Amino acid sequence: MPPLLGDKQWQGLLVIMDILAEALQALEKNNPHPALESFEVELTSIYERISGIQDQPEAWTKTLAWLSGEGWERVSHRLMELLESHPNLDPESLTDLQLYLNLMHHHLQDMQRNLVLFAPWLNRLDEPPAPFMETPCLAEFSPELPTELPTLVTGGRRV
Repeated sequence: MPPLLGDKQWQGLLVIMDILAEALQALEKNNPHPALESFEVELTSIYERISGIQDQPEAWTKTLAWLSGEGWERVSHRLMELLESHPNLDPESLTDLQLYLNLMHHHLQDMQRNLVLFAPWLNRLDEPPAPFMETPCLAEFSPELPTELPTLVTGGRRV
């Protein structure tokens, strides 16, 4: 896998999410409420999604787009629910939560920027044009590509 986006970056994102989960558990210990549980469920869902694709470069672009769009909106929505249900939360706990949410958001932005700058072909591999996939020259050319390049596997073929 290329160093621009590989295990270390995905692991870094998972570590940030672990820290977020710990911050939520600390909040929950002092303020049990269903809004905290739904926030934790949302983070667990995202964590599982990331764990499932971190070694699948063909899924990175879509997953990062989802995480920065719909996934981030869901996290923000859960945070708003949390704040509405707990108007008197400990300011220190809220500061920690905001710090790690910001860190997660910046990490996602860095990962997306790296993909766009250093592997722009990945977003084109999400949905390669059908005529291109059916050309005989592709079958001849694809085995010549360096194995280090992220690839797309379609119909059992490495592209």
